[in-house]
Amino acid sequence: MKFGVAEPKPTFLESRHARNSKLTQNPMANLFGILTAIVLAISALVAFKNKGAYDAGLAKSEELERQLASSQKRLKEANEILETLPVEIKAAEDEIAALTASEQAATKANEALKAEVEPITAKIASNKEQLDAIRAKTEQVGDLKGLTSKMRATNAELEELTQTIASAEAKLANLTSQNSLAESRIN
Repeated sequence: MKFGVAEPKPTFLESRHARNSKLTQNPMANLFGILTAIVLAISALVAFKNKGAYDAGLAKSEELERQLASSQKRLKEANEILETLPVEIKAAEDEIAALTASEQAATKANEALKAEVEPITAKIASNKEQLDAIRAKTEQVGDLKGLTSKMRATNAELEELTQTIASAEAKLANLTSQNSLAESRIN
């Protein structure tokens, strides 16, 4: 409203032209507007890249924290093992010493047994040689089963002959006594 008079409402084309003419009336404002838009676009790009880098850094930080927690857990376990290790080493050394003493005692016992076994082994070898010699002689003689039957038959004949000799000697003794009686009667 100018001077109390209402201005007629501009038409669409007129209003558009008026707006464009207002924009072109101040070129510095246009330049600053464009520069502001460019700066805003660059800052949006930088903000986007910073957000990506921040998210990557955050993820890397979380991964490093997980690795740190895992490393601390392994360190704790390793320290526990390290604390128990001297006790286990001492126990193992004591066991080694006991086993070494046991081994030495067993070695001495084995040597004593070897000393006892050697004469017995020599005697066994000697007996084996004698047995082999006897076997060789019996092989020369022949079949033992056949010899035993022959030996029994020979022993039976020997007993029979012994009995025959005994009866003949008894008969001879009777005849000798009869002869002595007859000679004494004759004389």
